[in-house]
Amino acid sequence: MVAMPTWDQFMIPMLRLLSDGQVRRLRVLRESLADQVLTPDQRTETLPSGASKSDNRIGWAASYLSRVGAIERPARGEYQIAELGRELLVSHPDGISERELRSFVRAGDEWWLNKATSAPTPDRDDERPTVALDPVEQVEDGISRIDADVAAS
Repeated sequence: MVAMPTWDQFMIPMLRLLSDGQVRRLRVLRESLADQVLTPDQRTETLPSGASKSDNRIGWAASYLSRVGAIERPARGEYQIAELGRELLVSHPDGISERELRSFVRAGDEWWLNKATSAPTPDRDDERPTVALDPVEQVEDGISRIDADVAAS
């Protein structure tokens, strides 16, 4: 089975989909990206909570792109590409990492960097590792590990 794309691997496909300038609802983005990017098996993957893993990852990709100004939200739950999104498509056609995306955080949104990223690595305080799991998956993974530890003791 092919691994599900990480949340950051959905960003460039999302920008490509939005590159026509149309406003799309998140539900439509999720469906369209799933049709374009995922295998049938990947579409059925769920989180321990029962939520769709791909819907969750696509939602986080939209959130991160919105935070840096690559996509705009003309109304709640609606997204449209911004000029920065077009620039990212040109400069990063094969994908963009969380680390690269963080360099585009807008003034006033610096707080987001500390909330949305993982802790610094022990050997390099100025770098944060790219995390394959989105924040919800990290929490659910932590809960699963705690449950397993409690069951084992």
